Amino acid sequence: MMTRYHCTHCGRSFEAEEKENMECPSCFWSTTVKKESELEESRQVSNLSQKSPSEKKSVRIPFSFKPVGVGIGLFLIFFLMLHHGVPFLLSSFNKVKNRMTSEFSSKDKRVIRGPGEEQNKIEASGKLNAQEMLFLKRRTDFQADRAVSEEEEKILSHHVQFRTGFSQKLSSQPWSLQNFKNFLAEQERFYQMPLPRSYRGKLDDLFEQKYLPGKEAFEKGNLIQARNLWVESLVFPIYAEDIQKHRGVILTMLRPFIQDTLSKIGALNGMMVEKKIRDQETMLGEGYEELLSLLSRHLWLESLDKITQLTVILESLEKPNVLVEASPPYPSSVTQIDPDIQRTLMDLLEPGIPAVTDIGVLRRDLESKRLVAESFSEPVLSEIEGTYQDAMDAIDRGEWDEAERLFSGIRSPLALKEEAQKKVALIRKIRQS
Repeated sequence: MMTRYHCTHCGRSFEAEEKENMECPSCFWSTTVKKESELEESRQVSNLSQKSPSEKKSVRIPFSFKPVGVGIGLFLIFFLMLHHGVPFLLSSFNKVKNRMTSEFSSKDKRVIRGPGEEQNKIEASGKLNAQEMLFLKRRTDFQADRAVSEEEEKILSHHVQFRTGFSQKLSSQPWSLQNFKNFLAEQERFYQMPLPRSYRGKLDDLFEQKYLPGKEAFEKGNLIQARNLWVESLVFPIYAEDIQKHRGVILTMLRPFIQDTLSKIGALNGMMVEKKIRDQETMLGEGYEELLSLLSRHLWLESLDKITQLTVILESLEKPNVLVEASPPYPSSVTQIDPDIQRTLMDLLEPGIPAVTDIGVLRRDLESKRLVAESFSEPVLSEIEGTYQDAMDAIDRGEWDEAERLFSGIRSPLALKEEAQKKVALIRKIRQS
């Protein structure tokens, strides 16, 4: 049932459920909050007890008595002057004056009392006003079984789009046999140098026996086999048994095919070298989805364990060069390839540092979720409460540096963090003034 209350300190009226030690939502005082019904009753009683001027009885002194009274008064003053002297009268007058001044000045002095602390006097100063001082000295009650706030739920449910650095794609689609035959015909026309039918047949056989099986191996996920077969597809038969003609004619005509095949071999080397990194990224992605499920069910201890596991993976991904493995060696037939092509192949065995997922965004998200989950964990919450109470004790002792240091270390729960930040601002205001 809602009851109307009125605060005689700030003058605010409000409705709230009836309870003892009701606290004003504006000034946070409790001793000045009364029910409006009780205040109305007290006003009525006060009105009945006070008589109007018309009802007051006055004692009238007869007119003939007034001059006699004045005469007696003058006679007494004259007698005292003769007996005690003028200084006595002046001293008596000053005593009466000082007493009256003291009474009036005491009525003007104000004492600010905090809620529930009737004798807690706060000196008026230009540093903080009364409401700010009350907020600074007010202590928050900790509730272990509190509900998850809307802001905390937003943090817990936030989903970071996980992007792996892995791309098991080639720079271009593998060639088909028909693509290769059409390519040779175009090169013969461009260079106006038709190849002997027997040599064309050898090139077609090499493509069918090495390149096409390499394509099938890649599609099945067998990266080492695919790479080795594509390396062997570059062992072209010597043209006309003449090295100079072979390099001047065949390697020139086949240069686009050679370059495309080399780029695919380099991509496969990178995929194999990065395997351990990609395994870690896969574990990270799967673990993150498990964490979201645990948080949605408010399983705080299990969530904290999962965050710890994910943090370890993140730390390993921050050093990708440590996770890089050596690329498997080429097949022995690589020695039969043209020396210039061999040098390029050897360079492709040492790929650069691989790209990894965006660690920074994910790390910040995990840290935010950890702070919220910890604020519902009994051991961590007890530690936070201890820090908070120590900071409040430092305020009571006037140790502003210590209070600011302790409040600055409070990062959760979110409501307590906000309160701590506001109190730090008030402490700095006190020290700067």
